[in-house]
Amino acid sequence: MPLKLKAVLNRIGMTQAALAAQVRQYSGRPMTQAAMTNILNYGLWPSTSDRDFIQNQIEEVLLSAGATDDEIKGGFEVDAQDSARGRPVKKPQLHVVGNTDVVAPTTSKGLQMFFRAEALRPAARRQFKLTRNPFGLITDPSEIVMWEDWRYAREALWDAAKNGAFRAIVGESGSGKTTLVQELRQRIEREQHSMILIEPYVVAMEETEARGRPLRSEDIIDATIRALDPRATIPMRSQARFELAHELLRQSSRTGCKHLMLFEEAHALPTATLKQLKRWLEMRDGLRPLLGIALVAQPELKLKLSERNPAVREIVQRLEIVDLLPLDDALQPYLTARLKACDVKFDDVFEVGAVDAMRERLTHTIGNRDLSICYPLAVGNLALRCLNAASEIGASRVTADIVKGA
Repeated sequence: MPLKLKAVLNRIGMTQAALAAQVRQYSGRPMTQAAMTNILNYGLWPSTSDRDFIQNQIEEVLLSAGATDDEIKGGFEVDAQDSARGRPVKKPQLHVVGNTDVVAPTTSKGLQMFFRAEALRPAARRQFKLTRNPFGLITDPSEIVMWEDWRYAREALWDAAKNGAFRAIVGESGSGKTTLVQELRQRIEREQHSMILIEPYVVAMEETEARGRPLRSEDIIDATIRALDPRATIPMRSQARFELAHELLRQSSRTGCKHLMLFEEAHALPTATLKQLKRWLEMRDGLRPLLGIALVAQPELKLKLSERNPAVREIVQRLEIVDLLPLDDALQPYLTARLKACDVKFDDVFEVGAVDAMRERLTHTIGNRDLSICYPLAVGNLALRCLNAASEIGASRVTADIVKGA
């Protein structure tokens, strides 16, 4: 029998497909429309994810979309006045869009356009006296804008390296994660720290064999041995390899060296590999930890590391997650700093009202919740679009109206 949730969806104007797209499985993938149909029409829940894990997400989505508490509370009851037709879909097919089937949970279609690259046109360069793109790739540490959240994430990453902590840096695409890692590498070199980065990775890393090449425990062991002793002969047996990696870490630590095991794109790590990180965390020389671990990932990692997922509970209890939040209130200081790196003043390019307009363009309201993508990449692309638009109409500065129409 169907659930009362169907009637709730009809009242708030949400389709089953839209609901499915905002609900994630343990793997981090969005739920298929067929799986959501089985829940709503037949009360059949996926066997691959805990029911509470799915139900809590559905409740949150419905609440944000305008459903009442009473509707949500009673929505999972059987609706005796409705009758579903046909039979449950036994083999739901995953709909793949482009090269990924994971969509950032907080990003709407209307805002995705600002992630597209925008080139600064010659006319805009001349008008605003810009010798280069102020929002292009950062090539020098002095160009990095350290707003509050980014600075906290930077120090959390450093703490993992210095004190053997376990950290996850989580942020949307374009939030500054790559810059954070690149700055860490330069900081180690610039400040001449005795620190070794262990960076296990494989080409085209994905969670399953069907989509790419998963990172396995053996890959982590091999990367550790190669980082500590490139000339070492790697044993064939897994236990011998792990023992060698452990001994090399111990010897290196006794010389005063620190170690950080760093995983980029960590949201693509298989659950089994995440579970095995506990064994590395427990490596010590007496009471002194032999290495820290840092996961740098998109928000899908938080879904995979849910406290309701019993498979990763031991990892979750030891992991501190640091979110890279949108610029929002730091937007004007960010724009000012990026322009200053090009020897240009903010007031010569933007009117103050333009900042609020940019913030508004990069914010989308869903239900009673505002979702912002005011991240460096999106901000840069929107700013360049505004500069180009201002030069086209001959405006001396970017105004709020220009931002709204760009």
